[in-house]
Amino acid sequence: MIQGKNYSYRKEGYKFVLLQDGRPLLTPKHNKVFFDNEKIIRQALLELNSGKADYTSPASLICYLFTYCDLIAEYSLKQVAQDIETYCKGGIADDPYLMIGHSTPMRNEYAEQMAGRITGRLKDCTFSQLVAMIVVLNSYDSIVLPYYIMRALLWNDQARVSIAEDYDAYCKLRNSFLALVEECDREEYGKNFDESEYTVYSRSMSDMIDAFMTFV
Repeated sequence: MIQGKNYSYRKEGYKFVLLQDGRPLLTPKHNKVFFDNEKIIRQALLELNSGKADYTSPASLICYLFTYCDLIAEYSLKQVAQDIETYCKGGIADDPYLMIGHSTPMRNEYAEQMAGRITGRLKDCTFSQLVAMIVVLNSYDSIVLPYYIMRALLWNDQARVSIAEDYDAYCKLRNSFLALVEECDREEYGKNFDESEYTVYSRSMSDMIDAFMTFV
């Protein structure tokens, strides 16, 4: 968690910079925390001032901002996309969320198809979307999960309108997606599936999706 008070922000050129006690807030790698979207910065500010900001949690907007600022300080969009492509080509047959919404005995063949779909999409992704994919990959050990989130809630025309104009409609779409995730998890864990523990896990994933979709 991030401790402290007196968070604010200021505009510096095209960027909005987060401040702590009047000084730029820094990531653990000592990079200034900023973004070019004031709405995102304002929401991050609310997180910070409420004491809920956590740069290690994919359910926290601050995690995405910190990751973004660290990556953009060292890498280009093309380099980040290439890293994700390399990860996909390394084989994603063991990805825990490979089979969301699907069932086939030919897992390895399906993994190759999915890797191709993900890499085919990378050229159209913004830096923010690539960062969001990396945050989820690092937290859930899955590159398929963030791909499916964007396919269900960002690249779907109906979903985009709902998120922007109708939060209740967005929640229904998000919950429908979470139901597919749960179905996949039940299949993955079988008899070891724990109902009470999964309720907590599902809630945290819902919060992650909200932070993910806010950032992208």
